Amino acid sequence: AGTVFLVRTLKHNAKAENLLIASYWGNLARVQELVAQGADVNALGGLNGGENALHMAIRGGRNEVVMWLLDN
Repeated sequence: AGTVFLVRTLKHNAKAENLLIASYWGNLARVQELVAQGADVNALGGLNGGENALHMAIRGGRNEVVMWLLDN
C-alpha cells in the first residue's frame, strides 16, 4: 500500500514532472541526473499545481533532497 498521485506540470514537460516525482520520493541520484539534463527546478506542478521540486521534497519529508536543492 502506498500513495498514488498524479503529478503534472502546468506546461507538460516530462523532465520537470519526473523531477517532481523523484523529489517527492527522495531519489537524490535521479534528481541530480534530471537537473544535469536541464530539468527546471522551478517548474510548477505537483499535487495542487503550485509546487516545485523543493516543495515536493519537503512534502515527502526528503531532507537529503531538500538540502541538495537548496545548495544547488
